[in-house]
Amino acid sequence: LAARLDTSTPVVDLLREGSVLARCDFSGLRPRGMQRLCPDDLAGMRDLLCLLLVDARRLLARGGSEEEVVATIVAAADRLAICYRMVAHLGGDDAMLSALVAHDAFRRTHAIVEGAFEAGAFGETHRATLFAAADRIARKDPFGYINSVVAGRQMLVTLAGKQIVTEARAKELRERVRIADGEQILHVLAVHDTMIRASHRVPPDTTPSLDPLDRMDGIISRPALDAVRSYVPRVGPQIARGAIDFYCGREIPTIGRVAARRQRARSDLRDGLRRLKPPAPAASTPPAASTRDPGPSPAQPTPAERTGSR
Repeated sequence: LAARLDTSTPVVDLLREGSVLARCDFSGLRPRGMQRLCPDDLAGMRDLLCLLLVDARRLLARGGSEEEVVATIVAAADRLAICYRMVAHLGGDDAMLSALVAHDAFRRTHAIVEGAFEAGAFGETHRATLFAAADRIARKDPFGYINSVVAGRQMLVTLAGKQIVTEARAKELRERVRIADGEQILHVLAVHDTMIRASHRVPPDTTPSLDPLDRMDGIISRPALDAVRSYVPRVGPQIARGAIDFYCGREIPTIGRVAARRQRARSDLRDGLRRLKPPAPAASTPPAASTRDPGPSPAQPTPAERTGSR
């Protein structure tokens, strides 16, 4: 692993270059049409975040001469700063799993950062670098939960539009879309993703590519996802007609714990930034007034001089 990480410098350079951009648009990497549960590029982004975090841990633990240690500590802070900036970019994406990946990456990155400060590896120069990177994460919608719910509801509107319904039914669907939460949207995505996967047959003489969901350990619950996939054949006809409320009356499996994670988003970011923020410069203290009698000013005559001049 160490040998592979030692040769990862070109990858890190590219990630650093991309992370400092003002904005990243991932839509060009994704096929048009129905949003996927886990876009391939998102799985790749998580792999790269994991690479940076592992490399940062390795660099923080590396010994050597004083000069070598200083250089590796700077390199570790650089990797972690890239992670913070990548989190900021993922927070601008509209995929529901992007929000979960961004939030998870922030927590993992900050755990390493805090450990480095507690161990005395990082100083104030590193703090300023890391704070500047983390400060790019949006305060109003950290990690993009709100943005992904808005996009998910729009997806439901598109699906519902496939149905030929009465005005009463249309009103009911609009209300369901209006109150749809992140977990319900994730559930609909999982159902449609299962159908899309089933429609793509892999020739028997080829090796199937690695499922991107296999790289989402700690992000989604595989047992919950398997439970959703098990009943997709039973609700297939409804889904094909554009139904978005096929889960009504059923307790849906919790795939991503979206509600609980979203509730912690702002406090996690706020706490992280507060610990990273460089201390305010100490206010300069005015010099204390002297208690000694300064005597008359040289520019002013003494009483004796004033008397003698008369």
